[in-house]
Amino acid sequence: MHNQLEALATEFDTWRSKRVKRTATPDTLIAKALSLRGHVSDAEIVRRLRINSTALKNWANQHNPIETPAQIEAPTQFVELPHSPKTGKKRVPRTDSWDKDNMSTLNVVLPSGVSLSLTGNPGALVDFVLQLSQQGAL
Repeated sequence: MHNQLEALATEFDTWRSKRVKRTATPDTLIAKALSLRGHVSDAEIVRRLRINSTALKNWANQHNPIETPAQIEAPTQFVELPHSPKTGKKRVPRTDSWDKDNMSTLNVVLPSGVSLSLTGNPGALVDFVLQLSQQGAL
């Protein structure tokens, strides 16, 4: 993610060198800055991109406004997650006992804008994404 932050800093610098003063920040740069949140601290984003912390917060609120329960709509489609049948008294292992060397993380952004971050066995992640695709969720 730090490579992406550095690349974005270069894009901001290029834009600043060519813009007319007081021109609004392009939506593409805003979207890229917001995509780094959660992976890189806001303080580091603000420092490296040389932007105001209030601007970053305002961008986040404009692109992902806080919704009240009355504004939240019901999901338009239910996606059934794969599950394993119960087998006797065996339990699913806790996360801290999984083979962490054989874990992968997959980040998926759905057409609706919903972001998923999935961590698990690489084969299971591929199966899950295929099921989402077959159900038309991707």
